[in-house]
Amino acid sequence: MRQTQGRGTLELADRLRGSPALAYLITLGVGSALGLVIVGGSLKLVAAALGALFVALGVLYPRLIMYVLVILVVFLSEKAYALQTDDAFRLSGYVLDPVRLNLYEILVYCLLAILVARRALAALPREVPTWVTVPCVVVAFLFLFQLGRSLLAGVPYSEAMYRNNGEYVLAAVAALWCFCELLGDRAKRLQLLDLLFVCATGRAAFALARYAFGAGDTANAYERWSVKVALWESADHLLFVFLIAVAIAAWGGEKVVGRRLTFWAGGSVLMALTVMLSFRRTGWFGLIAALVVVTVVLLGRYGRSLALIPGLLAVVAAIGAWSYTRFASGGSTVERLLPDVFARAGSARQDEWALAWRVVADNPIFGDLMARRAAAWFASWPRAVVHNAFLFAWMHFGLGGLLSLLVLAAVCVAYAVRGVRARGAEEHIALGAVAVVPFTLFLAMFATPLIELRTMLILALVGALAVRVATTVDEPSEDAVVEGEAGLLGTGIG
Repeated sequence: MRQTQGRGTLELADRLRGSPALAYLITLGVGSALGLVIVGGSLKLVAAALGALFVALGVLYPRLIMYVLVILVVFLSEKAYALQTDDAFRLSGYVLDPVRLNLYEILVYCLLAILVARRALAALPREVPTWVTVPCVVVAFLFLFQLGRSLLAGVPYSEAMYRNNGEYVLAAVAALWCFCELLGDRAKRLQLLDLLFVCATGRAAFALARYAFGAGDTANAYERWSVKVALWESADHLLFVFLIAVAIAAWGGEKVVGRRLTFWAGGSVLMALTVMLSFRRTGWFGLIAALVVVTVVLLGRYGRSLALIPGLLAVVAAIGAWSYTRFASGGSTVERLLPDVFARAGSARQDEWALAWRVVADNPIFGDLMARRAAAWFASWPRAVVHNAFLFAWMHFGLGGLLSLLVLAAVCVAYAVRGVRARGAEEHIALGAVAVVPFTLFLAMFATPLIELRTMLILALVGALAVRVATTVDEPSEDAVVEGEAGLLGTGIG
């Protein structure tokens, strides 16, 4: 009897591993069911049962959890700005008390536990580079150390485990390691890219339709000036810019052909329009910088990339023209071309940086998870956060935490550059990762990526793709484009 049950379990696992379509169907079905029933009241028992079933399937096929996480990260917004109305694509910050974890974090930590257990049982090869694993472990240790210090000092857990204290950093480094474990196979990276393009194209189409026929995104910092935007969150813009760069690099290097390239190109157009019609300076800068990086690299390698130059100029002209027209009451030319300046955010951020530096100077080595609350003793903190990732990390995690995060970021960039230099079959993925580096730096200097979980998970995904492309670049592959390789869209990749 037990042998029969064990054989049935193995057969189910083999079927899931060998059938991506079945895996996607199960993922979408279970993910949708969880999204519908995670509410209070009598449905909690149903949610628990579905959650147990989902985790059981995840033990057999860990990529199920990864796919659900990716779908949720791409589709669901994280917060609202000016308007607090309901939105079809917003996750309202669902938190499970008393552990204070939201749905994204629960999926990440479930996946981490499964993969660590499989590693311990020698069911997974040791493929994640030490240069990635060690900084991840150090960052996780430093966060838990700071959390322990805060709890011992009498801070309630609900206050210490809070996103404005850097809670999401731990989930991001765990996700980076998990993604590296699960994306070692080239076919799996192709499936993931297809899934990203499908979800991101749907997200962009929804945003454009809402912009054209509705009031635009409800998360809109320009609402007081009656200027609607297509999609406001930096996480969406970051993902869109990465996928646009991947599609352009794949076309320029002739790495992708047929229906897949056609869909990628069409989706990229919708994503670019969404970024441009969001009127957000960080998104504009990220898109233009990525196009410049991809154009410069491809010009030295492939003749057809000359067509990118007029395309780049057209994007810059369209951004400037739309902004100048939309912000007709903005005053000077600079204020109309850069609406964030029109929003008068610059001076407030300088005050934040000055106060954050004072906090760092008082405790430069160890940091304090509750640094912002401690700073309130000697100065009024004008905002809930610091719009600078470096100062934020130094404040909360100390010098060791800041250096560990910088090392981890530098390692991912180094692997991305290695993948570009190798000119392998997945050069376009590595080039897409390199292309979003300026965007990421801009966010780190002037935005709040360390407390935006979607942004952090997207960066973890991009970094893992870059690492695995670089570590498998020496594997034998054909120079010609391969037709029919496994993937959602059914066309090969070379």
